[in-house]
Amino acid sequence: MSQALLDLGAHVKSSMTNAIEGVSVAHGELTIAARADQIATVVTFLRDDPRCRVVYNAIDTSAFAAMPDRVVLRRELDLPIDERVIIHVGRMTEAKNHRRMIRMFEAHHRQRGGSRLVLVGREDDAISSELRRSIRQLGLGDAVRLLGDRDD
Repeated sequence: MSQALLDLGAHVKSSMTNAIEGVSVAHGELTIAARADQIATVVTFLRDDPRCRVVYNAIDTSAFAAMPDRVVLRRELDLPIDERVIIHVGRMTEAKNHRRMIRMFEAHHRQRGGSRLVLVGREDDAISSELRRSIRQLGLGDAVRLLGDRDD
């Protein structure tokens, strides 16, 4: 694979390991890795490969240097100042399993109370409609916020 870049990211890490880490690597990934010219990975056992480069922070964090005031932001989002806020950032897709997240939050909220779940990211109409219905049925209307896609 000339000029190939293999990205073995976190999704692969969760499904593979080597003997040292106590996980088995899927045969297909190893075959591709053997032929790749470059490898970008979070999988530790490949980091000694000379083709591998570790990207410690692929996100430009300078945009987050001046964080908004916590109180102002909570007011803007109608979130109580004294409650725990759990935030998920990511588009709504089947793979991200927002349904399960709502069920897990419901169990957490029932046991602990005083918490909010905020979902941020591009919505899928079918998934978000189903989630909103589940949120209502579980009595979480005041505890869960779907903010949609945001640029802040």
